[in-house]
Amino acid sequence: MINYVEKGIWLHQEIARQGHVLQMVDGVWQSDNDAVVQQIIDSFDPLPHARAEAEKMIDEAAGQARARYITVAPGQEATYVEKARQAEAFKAAGYPTPVDVNLYPLIDAEVQATGL
Repeated sequence: MINYVEKGIWLHQEIARQGHVLQMVDGVWQSDNDAVVQQIIDSFDPLPHARAEAEKMIDEAAGQARARYITVAPGQEATYVEKARQAEAFKAAGYPTPVDVNLYPLIDAEVQATGL
């Protein structure tokens, strides 16, 4: 007889991964190998699985929040990296005036767009 302790869907996935079956029949948990399945139940720690799922949900929510403020498109990250590189180069050059727009085209475009 199985002494079942609820540990989430991950427990059932682990039992199946190890090639066993656990199911409820007429209100009683039954398995194809009670001793082995009980050992899996007793030793299974759901925390790493729950943590990974929570981290995934947080990452997805952060991505959605970030998408409200930045453009999410293929190659856009490279544009941001290049813009940052140009800004650092402009700063390292001592903020030269007049600005050579050929050296800092993305910064120039930002200035033109924002009026800064």
